[in-house]
Amino acid sequence: MAASDKQDEPWTHVCKTGIEVTTTMDKCPQCGIPRGFFQTNYELNLLAMKRYADILTQRLEPPMPKVQKEVLDLRDQFAIAALTGILAKPSTGGLPEEIATQCYAMADAMMEARDNG
Repeated sequence: MAASDKQDEPWTHVCKTGIEVTTTMDKCPQCGIPRGFFQTNYELNLLAMKRYADILTQRLEPPMPKVQKEVLDLRDQFAIAALTGILAKPSTGGLPEEIATQCYAMADAMMEARDNG
């Protein structure tokens, strides 16, 4: 890497006031500390703690998975309506698979009635 390439890279410096400055300049614009010079162990510790905190945050708060939105078609909406009616009647029983089959059978009948007008 050429010296001019290194000067274009941003570098981070924590000033005595605790302000973190990232710059591509040869000196910190806040306090004038030259690139690559750490004035105290305090500054090194602040940078290390910040990086450690960032790592912990990434581990504790993993990125949210992307959720694919599923579009419900009219048949699904009819099945939902049928399910709502079935579950509203306390005497209705049966296995979940049987109830789901009944709901989609009703939805198919509604779709057929809708098409035949």
